Formats: sequence, C-alpha cells, structure tokens
Amino acid sequence: MQCDYVGADMIDQTEIRVGESGDLQYEPTCFELTEKEKAWQRTIQTIQQQLNEEHNLLEFLIKSSFNGTTKGPRAVDSKDPPNACRIHGSLKLNKVAGNLHIMAGKPYQLSFGHAHALATKDPKVYNFSHRIDHLSFGELSPGLIHPLDGTEKITETNMHMFQYFLIVVPTEINTFKFSTNTHQYSVTEKGKELTGRRKRYEVPGILLKYDISSLKILISEKGMPTSQFLIRLCGIIGGIFTTAGLLHNLCGFIINLLRC
Repeated sequence: MQCDYVGADMIDQTEIRVGESGDLQYEPTCFELTEKEKAWQRTIQTIQQQLNEEHNLLEFLIKSSFNGTTKGPRAVDSKDPPNACRIHGSLKLNKVAGNLHIMAGKPYQLSFGHAHALATKDPKVYNFSHRIDHLSFGELSPGLIHPLDGTEKITETNMHMFQYFLIVVPTEINTFKFSTNTHQYSVTEKGKELTGRRKRYEVPGILLKYDISSLKILISEKGMPTSQFLIRLCGIIGGIFTTAGLLHNLCGFIINLLRC
C-alpha cells in the first residue's frame, strides 16, 4: 500500500499516543525484496523454525551474542515507482496493556478518542500484505530472536484484518559478555477477511494487542571458580583410585576363591 493510505497509532489503558508525532517514520518503498534481503529473511525464518524444534538453540544464541537480526535500510533494485510503505521507529510505552494499530487511514486524536481518516473509500487500495522485519520491547539484546521477526503474510483480498496477541515478559540477561534488561514475548495470531457486515463496520489493518506479564525471567551464565574446580577434580581423581582399588581387591578375592 502507499504511505498516504495507511497510518499507525498506539492506544493503552492510560492514554492515547499517535504515531504521527515523529516516533514512527513512513518510508515509500517497493514490496519486492532484493536477493540480499531475501537471503536475510530466509535466515531468520530458518532460525525461527529451528527454535520451535530445538529450544536449547536459544541458549546458544544468547551465549554467542548472535546479532543477525539487525537489518539495514531497504535497498530497491526496481525502477518502478514505490508501491508499498515501510513503517519503522520506536514508541515509548507505559507498562500496561495496549494496542498498536496499523490501519487504513491516518490517525487523528479527538476529544472523545481517536479516528482514522480514509484518504479514499476505494477498497482496492487497502491491501495489508506485510512483512515484519523486527518487533521487540525494551532494549535490544544480542541472541534474542523474537517470534514475529521475519514474519510474512500475503493476502489476495484487499479488505483483510490481521490480529496478533502478545504476552510481554520482562527478562534480565546476565552473561560473561553482556548484561541487559529487556523483554521477550509470546504471540498468537488470527486473520479474517472483512466481508458482508464486517466490511461495513470494521476497518482493515494490522492490530497488535499486547499485555505485560507480572512474572520476570532471569537468564544467567555462571562459571565455576578455579579453586572449586580443583577441589572437584581432586575428588573425581580420588574417587577413581578408590573405585579401582575396590575392583582390584574384589577381582583378587574372586580369583583366590575359584583357585581355592
């Protein structure tokens, strides 16, 4: 979609913030990716698939300080005019439940709430096929691959609504390389085509509803002091010699018994 037809805003339980304030930027671009960007997306999607199958991979990524999720500005090879809009930036959120809306029409704050003013009523221009390169809460942390990173949703219908429900969990990470306070989240998703009565009363777009968990996750990497390591090593060696001596005496006893 063109940037003129789409707008982003954030609503929480305490106040309304409109993404037009400069925290979010709208960049006209082409929806088709370059070969380098396609390779980056395939890498992230492969990691996501492996994380679902092998959860220990997350521990390895954190310890290795993997930072492959950083994506630079879009590069456009096509000579055709821009046919899509890239929305990027950051918003300061309160630690309460809220909604991030990317919907048809520019958002406006009113005395009784907020509204989206449609640039045109032609439904053919509203197609919310999208990619999410990166979505995170809190400070960026090496090694964390968030569930929506690398997500791609394509719809053939113009009037379509995508919904993501996020549970955000505060996370403290302490490794030998870095320490940080960040957030992880889990996500469930739902999509529906706006037809009939829905088409009349609902607005197409991308809705991200998030809630902050009251729990906190602590991820720490701890090493063993040299003195403790030497004590354990001595204990292991002593145990080996003791066990070997017992086995030697037992074998000797059995041999002597058999030979009378």
